[in-house]
Amino acid sequence: VADGVGGTRGGEVASAKAMVPLPDSLREEKIDDPGAALEAAFQAANTAVRAASAARIEIASASTTLVAALVREGTAWLANVGDSRAYLIHDGEAKQLTHDHSWVGEQIRAGTVKPDDPLVKNFSNIVTRVVGQRDELEVDLYGPIELPDGSALLTCSDGLHGPVSDEGIAEGFNEPVDAISAHLVELAIEAGGPDNVSVAILDTR
Repeated sequence: VADGVGGTRGGEVASAKAMVPLPDSLREEKIDDPGAALEAAFQAANTAVRAASAARIEIASASTTLVAALVREGTAWLANVGDSRAYLIHDGEAKQLTHDHSWVGEQIRAGTVKPDDPLVKNFSNIVTRVVGQRDELEVDLYGPIELPDGSALLTCSDGLHGPVSDEGIAEGFNEPVDAISAHLVELAIEAGGPDNVSVAILDTR
């Protein structure tokens, strides 16, 4: 899932360009090191966004968030940059697996603000790390993560996890499998979410 950063021109171009290298990079039959493969794929995405923005001065500051999962035989490896997230859905709960690269996320992890602090809402749109901003990209990697039987893996933009609580996201998985994605988008819209909503789901239930 890629989500063009608001406030910069060309966010839609950045998100589209970032997605292009991922499938070919991660669908090779033999990947000895999934984490290294994700790192390389993200670096390729960064290069693609940088090239696109360099070619068009009107989108010179284009950037995007990015989160991806590589799953093999019930085990997942994850990578993310920005505030698009990955969740494990299991036993009626949604467990966040990735860290947000945002002012709010960093302050919460540092213990300087609490999730219910008014500052969280006021500064929720400040992203501190994105694809396309610099020549070298710092990527967070996670894994291996075992996916229990009956679980689901969700990747999503902040258009979902911003307006919808983790509890609400988990409840959305009570819908029939083929209706979950649409239902999650509806939940975000009903909650007044002003942003685009992107979700991708691997459901093993």
